[in-house]
Amino acid sequence: MQHPEVKWAQRSSETEAEKNLLFVTINLSDIEGTPKLDLTPEKISFQATSNGKEYGFEINLFDSVLDKPIRVNRTGKGITLTLLKSTPRAEYWPRLQKEKVKLPFVIVDWSLYVDEDEQEDSVQEPNPMEGMDMPGGEGGGQMDLQAMMQQLGQAQGGGGEQPDEEEDEEKKP
Repeated sequence: MQHPEVKWAQRSSETEAEKNLLFVTINLSDIEGTPKLDLTPEKISFQATSNGKEYGFEINLFDSVLDKPIRVNRTGKGITLTLLKSTPRAEYWPRLQKEKVKLPFVIVDWSLYVDEDEQEDSVQEPNPMEGMDMPGGEGGGQMDLQAMMQQLGQAQGGGGEQPDEEEDEEKKP
């Protein structure tokens, strides 16, 4: 069985229990059928099939969480979980898993990461795609440079000819 990539980030608050959040993203595209996701206060277990291959993991969490997620979102790219830590603390967990062992498939989700001393500014649950209005639609925030240039030319009244692709290739370093 292979491991999917697991990304995580967190928030903490000693005084406001609802701000003690754990964000876990399981990056596994094209999940076939219904994945098996078991959440207990101490552990996350996951099993799924993607493109005919079995994927899964079991992580004993550093500390406990509520056994019901606040939010679960399944997309074509994977599953995101928002969990509530059981114990309000000012400090972040030093790692996702209880054991002091590096799990190669578990990484920090830098798109959701906020320093401990800056998390007061980040009261709302983060949305890494919020405010990203880029051409390309569902391309995951990827810009279509040619479409953007075409729109820019039309906005400036140019809108005419596009440069020949061969000429563009010659100009690239």
